[in-house]
This record gives sequence, C-alpha cells and structure tokens, in this order.
Amino acid sequence: MRSFLGTECPYGDDNLVRVNNEKQTCQDVFNKFGKANMCEDSYVGKRCCKSCQKLAGAPADCLYGDDPIVRVNGVPMSCEDGIGMYGQANLCGNTNLARACCKACAAESPAPVCEDDPVVTINGEKQTCEQARATFGLYGLCDDWGMKHCCGTCKAPGGYPSNCRYGDERTIFVNHGPHTCNEAASNYGKAWLCSTPLAKSFDKNNRLFGVEL
Repeated sequence: MRSFLGTECPYGDDNLVRVNNEKQTCQDVFNKFGKANMCEDSYVGKRCCKSCQKLAGAPADCLYGDDPIVRVNGVPMSCEDGIGMYGQANLCGNTNLARACCKACAAESPAPVCEDDPVVTINGEKQTCEQARATFGLYGLCDDWGMKHCCGTCKAPGGYPSNCRYGDERTIFVNHGPHTCNEAASNYGKAWLCSTPLAKSFDKNNRLFGVEL
C-alpha cells in the first residue's frame, strides 16, 4: 500500500503509466525521454507526482534535478559517470547534456589532481621529477613543460612574490660545492652572493649556475 504524501501527491507515483501506448514505470519513462521533459507533461507529471516533485531552492532551469540516465556517444550512463569519463567541461559543453545534467553541471568542478609523472625524460635521460629538481632546480624545471609533467613538485607553496614563487633553491653550487643559500651567504657574504647569477638560480639554458670565486 502506498503511503499518503500530501494533497498534491496523496498516493505517490502510479505503478505504471502509459506513454506512446506502452505501459512502463515512471523511472523507465524518465530514462527514455528525460525527467524534466516528462515531468512538465501534464499526464506524466500527475501520475509520477512523487518523482516529479520540484527540488527545494532549485533554479528555474533545473527544477527536477538531473535525468537519471543520459546518452553520451550513444552509451547510457548517469551524469556523474559521464562527467567522470569525459570531464565536466566536455560533457556540460553539449547543450542537450547540460540541460539533462543541470545539477551536476552547476556543481563546482573539483580541483584537478596534481601529481608528478612517475618518470620523465629530459635530455634523453629518464629520471624522477625529484631527480630533475636536484639537477635543474625548481626555477629551471618548472616551465610550462615541467608544470605539466612534474605538477606535484612544481606546485608553488604560496607566500612568495611573483619573481620568487618557490623561495630559495634547496641547493646551489659555489666552487663546485653544494651549499644552501644561507650557507653561501654566510661563507661568502650576502652582497657578493646576490650580485652573482645565483640571485636567479638558473641560466638561459635552465641549468643551475655553479659559480667560482
């Protein structure tokens, strides 16, 4: 027995509705013809009144939420699966799918995953992004190519000015020896250190400078 749901829909959805001379459930009708389209139909809207209840606070172009099933490249799937497979921008760029997936398309797109490629090839040599960082430094590694393939390593920590977005390099080379910037400033003087190309940490070929006294 169906429960009492209120004056506008006292008994919930009918077990079967007739659409195109075929008896089917409300869910089947929505899957075939779209929920918003069918809920606006006076016959279906009345007989599928529970399923066609409008979402509280929903915008006028998304009163019934997403269609339960959409077809993407001919394949039936949920809006969530479609976005997971093709991306929100691609799926919601299609006018018909954007309407059918109005709720999913209005949701804020999740931040893209930012991870390093397991192995990158630089100058013909396979290495990890961390190894490349040790060789080239962040400022040398993290050009457009590096941001794509070493996204995790090249993610700027924030809090630095635009011309120093990563802060100091971990290691610089003075007289062929590795130093931190603080060690080099202490050993050789900050004024001297900051007058050398080490102030930028990389040269036009994106290689760390090694400075000799």
